[in-house]
Amino acid sequence: MLCTIKKTVAATASSINEYIIKFKRNQQSQEKSAKTTRSDRLEKMERIFLELVDTNNGRVTALKFAIASKLSLEESKRYLDKKALTLNATFEVTEEGGVNYCFYFRLKMPKKNFLITA
Repeated sequence: MLCTIKKTVAATASSINEYIIKFKRNQQSQEKSAKTTRSDRLEKMERIFLELVDTNNGRVTALKFAIASKLSLEESKRYLDKKALTLNATFEVTEEGGVNYCFYFRLKMPKKNFLITA
């Protein structure tokens, strides 16, 4: 009987160890997936932002960005506020009282000295 109890305890301990290992692997997999999902979401938001800037001559409203990115209006405003600070955007107030975030990108062209000979 003692031998049977030892086998049962050993089998139970082995099962518990297997469960713990599976649980930890599953947890690590979920954490990695969450990081990837967040990264993918940020990339998608960046693409949407750039498309709106490109198609609207640099002007983006929080509402348009919220609709395109499927964010809440408040999240959209926070995202655009951060972008505005980073990219030195300006703002325009429309006649209706709305706000356009204005992102104007200028490429700095190197000055070239041309030698003209006659």
